[in-house]
Amino acid sequence: MRKKIHRICRGIFLAGFVNFMLFFLIAALVGDPFGRAEQGQYFFGNIEVPYILFLLSRVYLVSAIAIHILAMFASLVFWATGGWNEPFYVFTNAVKEPPGGRLSYALYKIESLYWRVHDFCSGVSWLLFDSWRRPQVEFFTRLTRDQCIVRLSTAFGHPRLYGMDRSIDGCISGTYFFLLKHPSPYLRMPRPALFGKFLSIQQGTYVRAWHRFEAVGILLLTVSSWVAVSMLIYSFLRDYLASVQLAVEPRAEIVFYVVLLLLLILLWFWWFWFGTWIGRKGNADVGDFLERVLKETFSESNMLTVYRVAR
Repeated sequence: MRKKIHRICRGIFLAGFVNFMLFFLIAALVGDPFGRAEQGQYFFGNIEVPYILFLLSRVYLVSAIAIHILAMFASLVFWATGGWNEPFYVFTNAVKEPPGGRLSYALYKIESLYWRVHDFCSGVSWLLFDSWRRPQVEFFTRLTRDQCIVRLSTAFGHPRLYGMDRSIDGCISGTYFFLLKHPSPYLRMPRPALFGKFLSIQQGTYVRAWHRFEAVGILLLTVSSWVAVSMLIYSFLRDYLASVQLAVEPRAEIVFYVVLLLLLILLWFWWFWFGTWIGRKGNADVGDFLERVLKETFSESNMLTVYRVAR
């Protein structure tokens, strides 16, 4: 029951975070996410819109306030029920058997689509940042990729069996995985430790990993910081131009958007460098944990037990 409560709280908090990001994105694009009415006309920023869009903006305002209140309440419930002390790990449903029933099967397919998109984003990040550089952790195992996923997802709940005195959390999207480590029993927030890839070959699986943030995490941090900085720059320039009463030329607008694009790229690389720095601090044992989990020999009966526990 407690795990279901924690799952619901995480979902509500994620909805609040997405709503918060959507608010900043709309504000950056149109300057006024909720619109305004003047003499029977309706505007988003300086753009006149139909009444139906203005009405939708009012509905969005009410829903945004409601979701933010629910997200704060869910965070309190999550903390009060011990959610921060509970290990958190998720992994692809590709290693599970499809369930029976139309609704369950439909949810299974939706979850599969999510993991494919997640794996694709991680693959793009790996291609840009990791494919050309030497990994910090590198080894070969006789296990197949699916066996690696099941073995690793099972080990998340029992890190002490593999010589770890700290909890290990993680996410396995399929080809790519991401591990987090709790640095101390007093600091409940886990710290990013290792991002890696399973490369299937004929004899088994080749495992490569780097100390850095996960791809989706880098993307979220980049976009959120870019939207915040862009809004500050836009607000400053708008107020300055209004105070000096200068008209903006089309060429200046193009330069402004190019600068914002360059800022996005710089922030992306900044968060990659910062994630690499954080990932390397005191996380060498996470690489040893990964190698022990995937290279230890299990009998067929033990491996069958691992599969049952994971399912």
